[in-house]
Amino acid sequence: MQILRNIEDLEKAPRNAVVTIGNFDGVHLGHRSIFDTLKAHKAKLRGETVALTFKPHPQMALRPEKALELINTYEEKLEILASLDIDMIIEQPFSREFSNLSADDFVVEILQKRLRASIVLLGYDFAFGKGRMGNADLVRKILKPQGVIIEEVTPLELDALAVSSSRIRHALSQGDITEANACLGRQFFLGGIVSQGEGRGKKLGIPTANIQIDPRIVPRIGVYVTQLEIGGESYDSVTNIGLRPTFTRQTAPQLTIETHLYDYSEGDFYGREVRLYFLEFIRGEERFASSDELKSQIAKDILVARQRLKLMLNDLSEC
Repeated sequence: MQILRNIEDLEKAPRNAVVTIGNFDGVHLGHRSIFDTLKAHKAKLRGETVALTFKPHPQMALRPEKALELINTYEEKLEILASLDIDMIIEQPFSREFSNLSADDFVVEILQKRLRASIVLLGYDFAFGKGRMGNADLVRKILKPQGVIIEEVTPLELDALAVSSSRIRHALSQGDITEANACLGRQFFLGGIVSQGEGRGKKLGIPTANIQIDPRIVPRIGVYVTQLEIGGESYDSVTNIGLRPTFTRQTAPQLTIETHLYDYSEGDFYGREVRLYFLEFIRGEERFASSDELKSQIAKDILVARQRLKLMLNDLSEC
């Protein structure tokens, strides 16, 4: 597998290239259905698969005032794509200058001349080029006379609705982890670094790992059943995403992500890279009258987390 950070870095065209283009934020089940089709065509052609994606996301480059919170960081997206056995991933820098490339020129210069595509697969709603004028019909008009096969992949549906990145973002904003994970085909996670907190959890007898993450989407404020992965090991946990209203009286408090590993007491993880996997939503964040009330509620949350995780494991063992 080869990762290129610019189409200009491509030294020679892939063999019998089977190409798809997209932002692939979240690399969800809909995207994976495209990649499955991509690999099926590769087997027939004995060619190479190519995924062309963009950094930053075009919406972030063209409309920065409309904050788009990504499901994964760019590096996480590349890691997930690489795990899908794609031969070549091209992460094309996206700028206003690149956005002015006409759709026709995009097809001719990139798909035809650079990649020499044999087959092009496009998502049902994907548009490209200046003014988003490019679509499957335009690609077909230009490349079909050259013998290139153009295929528009129909949307993958789950519960009668198309799986999409926007659907997943909405689910996360509502705390609907079950919906988000179903659409992703995996557990949503946040990657970050464990940082020094204020030590309030430790004083309560419930120490927490405070996780600092790169800018991206964060699920709804509240308490979740989670698992923390560090150094190849996974630990059951309960996580609070919130503003700590019991202790904080600031007008603009900072959002925090605090995770308690309820069966771990060997030490801290300060400065370590971790991944926090979200399994289920438990409750919204609340303000308590005292530390004792908060401590009592956290104990209940831990019990709920244990019970729900046990049910999940039982369900998996029956599959």
